[in-house]
Amino acid sequence: MLMQIQQTMAITISPTIPSLKEIKMPILRPTQSLTKTERIVMPHSQTLFQQLQKLQPEWSVRASQLEMAEIIEQSIPATRYLMIEAPTGVGKTLAYLIGMLPVAMAHQKKLVIATATVGLQHQLMEKELPLLQQIVDQPFSYAIAKGRGRYFCPMLAEAHISGDVAASFKIEEGKLSYSGMNHQLSSLYHQWQSGDWSGDLDSYPSEIESTLRPKITISREACQYVQCKHYMGCPYYRARAKVDQAQVIVTNQDTLLLDAKFGGGVLLPKADQTLTVIDEAHNLPQKAVEVQTVTLSLKALLDLVEYAEPVPATLAKLLPAKKRQIQTKKDLVESLWQHLHTRTLQLRQILTQDRGVQQAMKRSQPNMLLERSTPMMQQLNEPLEQLLICGRHLLRTFSEWLDALQAQIEVSNNPTPLLNFSSICSKVIGELNEMVECCQLYQTPQSSNGPVAWWVNLALPNSGVQLGIAGTPIDITPFLQQKLWQPTVAVVLTSATLQSLNSFDYFCQQNGLTGEFSGQHYSLSSPFHYAEQATLHVPAFKYQPGSDDENYLLELASYLNQQLNPERATLVLFTNRSHMELIFASMRPALQQRIIKQSGSTVQLIRRHQQQLEQHGGSVLFGLASLAEGIDLPGELCEQVIITRLPFPAMESPIEKVRKKWLDQQGKSWFMSYALPHAAIRLTQMCGRLLRRESDRGIITITDRRIIQRQYGHQMLNGLPDYRREVQHYAVPTQSLIEGAF
Repeated sequence: MLMQIQQTMAITISPTIPSLKEIKMPILRPTQSLTKTERIVMPHSQTLFQQLQKLQPEWSVRASQLEMAEIIEQSIPATRYLMIEAPTGVGKTLAYLIGMLPVAMAHQKKLVIATATVGLQHQLMEKELPLLQQIVDQPFSYAIAKGRGRYFCPMLAEAHISGDVAASFKIEEGKLSYSGMNHQLSSLYHQWQSGDWSGDLDSYPSEIESTLRPKITISREACQYVQCKHYMGCPYYRARAKVDQAQVIVTNQDTLLLDAKFGGGVLLPKADQTLTVIDEAHNLPQKAVEVQTVTLSLKALLDLVEYAEPVPATLAKLLPAKKRQIQTKKDLVESLWQHLHTRTLQLRQILTQDRGVQQAMKRSQPNMLLERSTPMMQQLNEPLEQLLICGRHLLRTFSEWLDALQAQIEVSNNPTPLLNFSSICSKVIGELNEMVECCQLYQTPQSSNGPVAWWVNLALPNSGVQLGIAGTPIDITPFLQQKLWQPTVAVVLTSATLQSLNSFDYFCQQNGLTGEFSGQHYSLSSPFHYAEQATLHVPAFKYQPGSDDENYLLELASYLNQQLNPERATLVLFTNRSHMELIFASMRPALQQRIIKQSGSTVQLIRRHQQQLEQHGGSVLFGLASLAEGIDLPGELCEQVIITRLPFPAMESPIEKVRKKWLDQQGKSWFMSYALPHAAIRLTQMCGRLLRRESDRGIITITDRRIIQRQYGHQMLNGLPDYRREVQHYAVPTQSLIEGAF
C-alpha cells in the first residue's frame, strides 16, 4: 500500500523516467487484472505527468495529485470499490484521468465519468480531456452523454411550425402564446438547419422558454429512429453516435443512476464494458433519492384526460385498416378515462377537505407528511388502487396503438401526420407510466429495506407546485448495491468531502459500500497551508439559531449591516430562502445595491458578480445550498465566506420525519447517526468555497455559535481543515436593525 505523501509543495519528476513514446500500450485480453509483465510495460502516472510538464513548463504536479493517480493505477480493477478524498487544490480530475484511462485502455474498457454539476462536465470536456489527448501515446475519443430531453427534435419542431399539432398542445393561460412559441420555434429550427447550432439545448446561447421545451423534445416511445427523415442529422443521434464510439464518456450522476434503474446499457454502455469514476460523490445518495422519488400531480392527471380524449377518433382516421379494432376499444378507453377522471376528483376532495392539509396551507407549508396510521392515508388507498388498474389497462391499449402507428409509418408515403400523432400517444404513455409507478409504490408494503416516505405536495401561490402526492424509499442502499455496485467492474468515488467527522463510515453506510461491497479508502493531503491562508472567525453572538430564531435573525441582520464590506467580494450562505429574504430586506440601502440574491441560473449569477466587482470593486452574493458547493470563485471573486447557520437537514421535511422514526425503531439516534455527519460534510463544502488556489487568502465567518458552544459543534470544528481560529467575545448590538424589517 502506498504511504500517504505528506509534502504540500509541488514535486519535480525525475528526468531519468523514460518518455511516454518509449512505453507502448499493449493490446491485452479483457481480464480482471494485469500480469506482472504487463503492468511493467504500462505507462506510469509519473510518465504522463512528465509529458504534461514538457507540454506546459509553467505547470507542476502536486504531491497528492501524483499519489492519487498512482493509487488508482495500482488498485483498479483488482479493488472494485475505491474511495479517494481529494481536497480542493489537489487537481483530482487530472489525477483520476491519468490514473484511470491507461488502465481502462489496457483492459479494453470504456471509461465513464459521472459528475454532479454541469460545470465540472464542461471542465472535463473543454479542458482536461483535450489536454490529456496531447500527452498519451494511444489516441482516444471522448463524448458527453445526455438524455433525449437535452436535445432539439427537428421533426416535432417542423410539425409545430406548420401547425399540424398545434391543436393537440394546450398552452396554459399566462404562459407562452402559440404565436410566440412559433417565433421561438422558427428561430431554433433555422439555427439548427443552418448549422449555427448543434441542437444541444444546454448550448443554446439564450434561454429557451420553459413552456417550449416539452414541444421540441421527444420521448423514447415516440422517436421514429431510422424511419424519421431527420435521422441522419438528428442532434440526439449524432451525439449518441459519438458516445457509442467514445473511449471516455462524461455524464451526470442522474444519467448514471437512471441507466442503472433501467437495468443498464440503455443510456450508457453496459456495466461490464466500463470502468467508472464518480466525481463529487458526496452527492450520490441525494441523487439516488431523487431518481427513486415518484410524484402524482392531480392537475396533470386531469389535463391528461382532456388531452387524450380525442385520440381514438383521430387514430381511426389515420389507421383506416385498424378502424374496426380501434372502434371496438373506443368505448372501453372512454370508460377508463372517465373512471380515472372520477378517481382523480375523489383524490382531490380527500386532500382538500383534510384538516391537516388546510392548516398546512394556511401556514404556507410546501408539503405535509402522510402517515400510514392516519385516516387520510387509508382513504387514499381505494382511489389509488383504482388508478393503478385504469392506468395498466390504458397503458396496454396505447402501447398497442403506438405499435400500429409505427408499423404504418414504415410503409406510408406521407408519414408526417403519423409521426406527429405518435408523439401524442407517447406523451400519454409517459404520463401513464409515471402514474402507475407512483400507485405501485403506494400499494407496496413496507419491507426490511425500510419505509417509504409519503407526503402531500401543496399548491401554494407562485410555487410552481401542483396539488398531489409524492413518495420515496428512505433507504436507497439496496438500490445502489443491486443496480450500481453489483454489476460494476470497478469504480472510483472521489470528492473533496467523503469523510464526515474524520471518518469514512457515514459515506460508506449512506452509499451501501459495506459488507461484500466494502472497498478501500484514502484521504489525501491538501496543497493548501490552511492556517496561513485562511482565518475561521466566530463572532460572539448572544443568540443561537433554533432555540431563539427571531432574536438570532435580528442579531444577524445587525451584524451584517455593520460588518459587511461592500468593497470586497463576499459570499453569504443561508440554509433557508425566507431567512435570506428577511435579512436582505433589513440591509441598509447602500449595502442592498451591492448584494446579489440567488435566483435563476448560477452561471448568470456569477457573471453579474464579476461585472459588479469590475465596476465597483466589491460585490456580495446571498446564496443557498447550490452556492454552498460546486461553484468556483477563485482569488478576488471571493475573499470572505459568511455561514449564517450550521447546515443540519430540515427536521420538518417529510423524509426526515420518516427517517427519524425508522432510526428510532432501530435504537439509533437520528441526530448522531444521520443529521450530524450530514451537516458536517455540508459545512466542509461551505468552507471550501473560500480557498480555490494556493495563492488565495481570506476569512470564513460562522455566526452560529453552536459550533463552539455545543459538544457536536466541537466535533464539526475538528473535522474542518486547520484554519487559524479566531473567537471573539464582544456582544453585537441589535439596535441598528432597520425598523420594520421583520
